[in-house]
Amino acid sequence: MAKDDQVQFAKIKEQVENFKRKTNDTTNRRARLFKNLISFVMDGEQWSSNETKERAGDGFSSLAFNFSEDYVERYLARLFPRNPRTGVMEVGTKVYEDTGDGEQLQQILDTYKTNDLPATLLEQGTDFLVGGSACLYYPQNIVTKEADIVSLDPTTVHLGWRGKKLSQFMFIEKFDDNSEKWTYWDLKKIVVIQGGEMTVEEHKMNFIPFSWIPSFPKPHTHEGRSKVLSLYDLDREFNSVTSDFSKRVGDNTDPHLIVFSDEVDIDKIGRGRKKKTKLGKDDDMRFLELKEGSEILDYTKDLEKIMRRKTGIIDSAGNIKSAVSGFSLAFQFSDMLDLIGFMRIFWDDAFRQMNEAILTYKFGPGEYKTDPVYHPAIMFDSKQRVDEYAVMLENDLISHKDAIDELRGVENAEEKLNEIIAEKKLLKENQDDNDDSGGQGRSKD
Repeated sequence: MAKDDQVQFAKIKEQVENFKRKTNDTTNRRARLFKNLISFVMDGEQWSSNETKERAGDGFSSLAFNFSEDYVERYLARLFPRNPRTGVMEVGTKVYEDTGDGEQLQQILDTYKTNDLPATLLEQGTDFLVGGSACLYYPQNIVTKEADIVSLDPTTVHLGWRGKKLSQFMFIEKFDDNSEKWTYWDLKKIVVIQGGEMTVEEHKMNFIPFSWIPSFPKPHTHEGRSKVLSLYDLDREFNSVTSDFSKRVGDNTDPHLIVFSDEVDIDKIGRGRKKKTKLGKDDDMRFLELKEGSEILDYTKDLEKIMRRKTGIIDSAGNIKSAVSGFSLAFQFSDMLDLIGFMRIFWDDAFRQMNEAILTYKFGPGEYKTDPVYHPAIMFDSKQRVDEYAVMLENDLISHKDAIDELRGVENAEEKLNEIIAEKKLLKENQDDNDDSGGQGRSKD
């Protein structure tokens, strides 16, 4: 290697190391938060080991109701819901100014399918809800020249920003032998450092194939905020109160008889129906009862209400009747739907950026405009919606293409319309052939 090249490589390596050093605190803080909350929610580790040992010694159970896990599962199912007709989880795309026979849309959908996008979304959606941040990485495959959609661990990611634009990015892979691989991107080059060796490659894409997806970040910041963190203390309080109450119920279910007497022999107390015990004057005996049971139950119900109010979760089991309209259902779930709508705002940009990269790899640089298309977070009365669009079509208030696009957003409206037209034409031709055949037969008779 020439001396000038050595000097240049040394500068690049120093740049990467300085970037890592500068962003270490933020990444490490994020990693600690993720580690704590993942074990709290996903593994149900909601008691410390010391608490569990102490309570076990005192005869207490350590219940973990884990409302946080319920929150994550319910929102994940609605953030990326399944197709109500096919039962398949999918996210569609609307492409504007798509030239040709829907080539751009097909390229995006094919890339999603090839890379098993639903599996990535479930993994990153969990990161988003638990830790407060998710990410999508979509570099160009050196063989196929198309996008590889990779699910990275957000705790391994280092980010550098110029305002809202990502200008530097690095992720670190760790291996069983304790070695590391650093992959660094900026707007001009890609740097890979592993085992003391470094490779540098220039690129001309003017973007970094990575999208950062924070959940409700503080204003003018880039780190997301975990909704689970706001449930952390409530979950622990609920566990503690109900566990203590469980022990009290257990202790008092087998009645404890208390005798207030200086003379009665406890071993000679008669038990059972029609048995009598001789008590002296001012003596008394009674069973120990759980006096404050209703107050504790009311307190736990209040805790649960607070958690549900903070998350917008509605427990509708057995409460919704078939006669409820779609509007009434939407109103009942409005808090939850609004929160999901806000969450999808953070995902929208990520999908647009990823779609742009997918199309750039395939068709070259250009102005690509796309929007993600999600299925509804809750099921609505499809007949009512279809009837509304039928009225609009009848009165020329909407085109067939737009109606298909809005009713079946994850499909290519133009392609679906052409398919319907071709099918109608084929059916008409078959019907005409049958009519001609029938007419000839009657004339022969």
